[in-house]
Amino acid sequence: MKDNKQSGVLRVNLKDAVDSLGYLFYVIDLNHKILLANSAAREKGIIEGGICYEKTHMRDRPCEGEDLCPLKDVLRLKKSVHIEHSHFNEKGNSVMMEVHGIPVFDEQGEVIQMIEYSIDITERKRMFEELRKNKELLLEVTAQVPGVVYQFYARPNGEFGFYYISSMSEHILGLKPDLEGYFERFTALVIPEHRESFVKSIAKSTKELSEWKYEGMLQKPTGEKIWFSGHSNPSPRENEVVFNGIVQDITERKKREQEDREIKQQIEFVLGATRTGLDIIDADLNVVYVDPEWQKIYGDHKGKKCYKYFMDRNEACPACGVSKALKTKEAVVTEEVMVKEGNRPVQITAIPFQNGKGEWLVAEVSTDITELKHSYNMLIQSEKMASLGRLVYEIAHEVNNPLMVVSGNAQIILMSRALNAEVKSALEIIMDQCQIATDIMHKVLKFAQPDKGEKINADIISTVEEVVGVIEKQFKLANIEIKRNYPNLPRLVSMNKQQMHEVFINLLNNAKEAMPNGGTITITVSSKGNFLIINLKDTGCGMSEEVMAKMFEPFFTTKESGTGLGLPICYGILKSHNGEIKFESQLNKGTTATILLPLRWW
Repeated sequence: MKDNKQSGVLRVNLKDAVDSLGYLFYVIDLNHKILLANSAAREKGIIEGGICYEKTHMRDRPCEGEDLCPLKDVLRLKKSVHIEHSHFNEKGNSVMMEVHGIPVFDEQGEVIQMIEYSIDITERKRMFEELRKNKELLLEVTAQVPGVVYQFYARPNGEFGFYYISSMSEHILGLKPDLEGYFERFTALVIPEHRESFVKSIAKSTKELSEWKYEGMLQKPTGEKIWFSGHSNPSPRENEVVFNGIVQDITERKKREQEDREIKQQIEFVLGATRTGLDIIDADLNVVYVDPEWQKIYGDHKGKKCYKYFMDRNEACPACGVSKALKTKEAVVTEEVMVKEGNRPVQITAIPFQNGKGEWLVAEVSTDITELKHSYNMLIQSEKMASLGRLVYEIAHEVNNPLMVVSGNAQIILMSRALNAEVKSALEIIMDQCQIATDIMHKVLKFAQPDKGEKINADIISTVEEVVGVIEKQFKLANIEIKRNYPNLPRLVSMNKQQMHEVFINLLNNAKEAMPNGGTITITVSSKGNFLIINLKDTGCGMSEEVMAKMFEPFFTTKESGTGLGLPICYGILKSHNGEIKFESQLNKGTTATILLPLRWW
């Protein structure tokens, strides 16, 4: 009696336990008849006494084909099986089920019944299918990205690794995208001199949860070296930080950058060597770029207008080539004087162009024309002096004849003994003034047609010293010191020594007259290329720009008793020696006369 009660309790408890299951649970016999169904199954219409394939598949015969019958497999295999196939729910909609079949054996070991429980996996299958499609899409997308797409994780305990590496890894880096040990294999490829900084950059970004950017070089398993860049952003999670990023091959970009640097260096070298400036100005006259050599002179250009930066003006230049180039969209050539560089003359070519954004800019190429201006002025001076020389030569001859007549007659009269003292004195004055006029005419003739006497190869320093030896004592009495700077160098020049003496005497006397209170004259001899350079620098009163502009004009003088022929004569002599002369001067600071003469090497 007690056993029957216990058995009844067990059956009741087992039924309650089966009913409490959240999935479908039922028992069928070998004829597919439902012997027992839990409450979850009954809710789906699977009830005791029904036929399983009628209730679950709405079929009139046992399952076959795609919807395999688990009972057939249990009978055949005599063990538990599980399969996935579709059922129809109580609304008649097809759902995907995971079906488990468990055999029930009799005492002889034969299958007499089957316990079946089924789990609805429709949503899971949908999610798996969606994941599959997303994975295929991801693989398709990352296969087109020109880089290795990855997902890297780092955990507080120091553990790190990869969740994903795109297939481009093998193509770009020569590494198979195997997740296990990928970081170590990649790091081993980084060249030794970059390896430490590479590892430190990752550790820093992981610790600070900051964006990771890195550029370095690695050597692929094939031996080929490439530049790579890595970039990723952190995404903190509950127990780890995930970095989603990309590694790219930037070798070509690095090559272009190196080529650009080399071209830029070459351009900057040429610009510096030729004293050519390059700058870029925008449509608002802001300075966008200035080459390094100009920056050394003018300083930082950021936020400055071109007229303020280069010319120290508060408004645009009157003949602004940039504005005209922007307006006409054609190159414009102008000339300017760079006031911040000692009034250096330059020719500026303003070339308009558009940048990648379609904005109009102007590139200014400034070419030094100091020598060109000097040559032009020298040419004008030569032409002027040649024309004037011919005129003066004719006039001098015409004037010289009357002077000779006056002087000759005065000498004849002076030979008479009947002259009183007053008349004799007047005649002597006439004779003296005729001589002065004759000397002036000789100078004029020398200016108009310089002596083309014989030239010899002579030492320029000895020639200078011959002149200094004559005048130095007189200069000391005027409290003027003459300093020499004669280095040991080739110094032979083809010259007419008498003419060259006259050049140095004239220049030294000019320097003396510029220092009425005394001072210093420094004579320096040097060479440059095939030319000998003689500098005569004084500490005198200097000259204004107006005086310097006229200093070689015949008869122009600032002296009360000067003829204005000294420097033009020096100019003519030096031109006849294939040389030249130029001056630099500042008021109250002094003047430097520079003579250039061709060197003789034998």
